[in-house]
Amino acid sequence: MEKPLISVIVPVYNMEAYLAECIDSILKSEYSPFELIIMDDGSTDKSLQIALEYAAKHPNIKAESQANAGVSAARNAAIELAQGKYILPVDADDLIHKDFLEKAVEVLQKQPSVKVVTARAEFFGDKTGKWLLPDYSPALLARKNMLSACAMYRKSDWTACGGYCNYIPGREDWDFWISMLKNGGEVVKLNFTGFYYRYRSNSKRISDRGKKKQIIDILNQRHADFFKRELKGKLHYNRTFSKFFNSINNLLERTKLILHEDYKNLHPFLSSLPEQFDTSGDLMFQARNTIKSYRVEGMDVVVKSYGNPLFINRIIYGNIRASKAKRAYNYALKLRDYGIGTPQPLAYIEIKKGLILHKSFFISLKSTFPNRLSDLCTETPAKDVDKLVRGIAVFTAKLHDLGILHKDYSSGNLLYEINKNEVLLQVIDLNRMRFGRVGRKKGCKNFERLCLNDEILSRIAEEYAEVRSFDKTICVEEVLKYNRKHRNRRSKKQVQRQSTSKT
Repeated sequence: MEKPLISVIVPVYNMEAYLAECIDSILKSEYSPFELIIMDDGSTDKSLQIALEYAAKHPNIKAESQANAGVSAARNAAIELAQGKYILPVDADDLIHKDFLEKAVEVLQKQPSVKVVTARAEFFGDKTGKWLLPDYSPALLARKNMLSACAMYRKSDWTACGGYCNYIPGREDWDFWISMLKNGGEVVKLNFTGFYYRYRSNSKRISDRGKKKQIIDILNQRHADFFKRELKGKLHYNRTFSKFFNSINNLLERTKLILHEDYKNLHPFLSSLPEQFDTSGDLMFQARNTIKSYRVEGMDVVVKSYGNPLFINRIIYGNIRASKAKRAYNYALKLRDYGIGTPQPLAYIEIKKGLILHKSFFISLKSTFPNRLSDLCTETPAKDVDKLVRGIAVFTAKLHDLGILHKDYSSGNLLYEINKNEVLLQVIDLNRMRFGRVGRKKGCKNFERLCLNDEILSRIAEEYAEVRSFDKTICVEEVLKYNRKHRNRRSKKQVQRQSTSKT
């Protein structure tokens, strides 16, 4: 049978002192056919020149270059060009044994369940001796960078796992092996010394140690489900005791996850969300509560983490009264059943320590509506104001006719989109809702938090009165009265806070 092509890829950055020795060791390989792709990562020394000289002499060598972007980007760029079925990365200052390609490809050809083939390794350079790497296990991989970067794998597996992470500042090979192996696959270590690691006191592997916390934070973000399975929680900065710390924490904590049945595919992300929330996601808002957005399974997801309430409420919530997260989820389902616009609720999470609510999260799809009602006075074109006035009045009247009273019905919690012939609205921040009859006074008072000028409020009140068959004059008077009272209260509180901060 015709032997498969192997692509050996060598990322290079300022390695003129070592690159030729590395290339020579690869060219001594007994296996054929193989190609060697050297990707220079913006070197400022003679590395690229050396690579080009070798490429001119050997038809199976390609020398390419890119602007400096890091070792992950260089490896990925080289593999994109690779024509081989199998990939072997070799760093530009390291060496391989002449039999490594032959022995490694034989395993991958015969054993489809094997994803990675490595070999025993030795140090040379500033340190000599055997490099004693432990045998592979997923549990150990979760705690330790236990596979060398120089190991053979299928290009199809590189594609499937998304390649090397371009933004992790170090240990990119560890991250890559987790990506490739966390969903299964075997690792075979060849019983001979196939790889020689040049030990240098100023090597990247040594300098990466100063980035430990940043690296672990990113690993937790990218592989939270893997760590949850293997370590019962996140990877800690003290990696050795991660499973022990998580086991103790799990004894004290109880997590409740309620997930919408149509979005079961989000379970891996949500099950690890509490542990990765502080170090992941794009921040949208932060005050007492924190709101972040995520891109998950092709969907834009919003997560609201509720700040801890007073101690007595932390006992009440989840025991006597539903938590804010649970209420927001259930109210969103109820509103959508009534045909009221609100983003699709996905899940809620409650974490208790004993009888005390520790954390809670509400998760929904991100609204596609581009505007908030608070934009009305400053950004909305004059031609759209009439549509919005009518739209807000009709939307609010529908809520009240259905017996729905949003207790935080503010300009920031009303989203809208203007089409040619209609205004579409959505209401958010749903944990403070009341259900029951909403008469004229309650209805008019519900406009008190809308930060709109009197002229627009009056027009909304008139339209609202018309829809609900109330007296327009009375509705206008009451809406303005309640709105002004609320504004005055807010002004007084702001003055008090300013005077307190000065003292």
